[in-house]
Amino acid sequence: MFEDGYRHAINDPKGPEWPPKDENEKRELQIIYWSHYQSIITATLQQLQNRLEVLKSFNSIRSSPIQHTVSSLDDKGQTITYAEDFDPINNPIHARIEQLKYELDLCSSKLENLHSNKE
Repeated sequence: MFEDGYRHAINDPKGPEWPPKDENEKRELQIIYWSHYQSIITATLQQLQNRLEVLKSFNSIRSSPIQHTVSSLDDKGQTITYAEDFDPINNPIHARIEQLKYELDLCSSKLENLHSNKE
């Protein structure tokens, strides 16, 4: 099922599709979609926040900072790999946490709108 309330065949996303019968069913399917998506985001967010806290804690008890490996492409398209100190604010985990917080707010507003239109 997709956020628009349409359901599609599991083995062929291009079809066949089953539209909702009416606006009430569409709203209920959308509530199910956004509630499920919200629960996935909440669990993922909690897991990443816990991981970041563990890394921060581990980093604080060490005499030298934790390092991680970073890979990128140079101008010629070749992979460059180097070690970098762990930064609790400027790292991919923190960036993903911020993205998930935004998506969680989006889910909450979608669900709020869907529930307010129910009446």
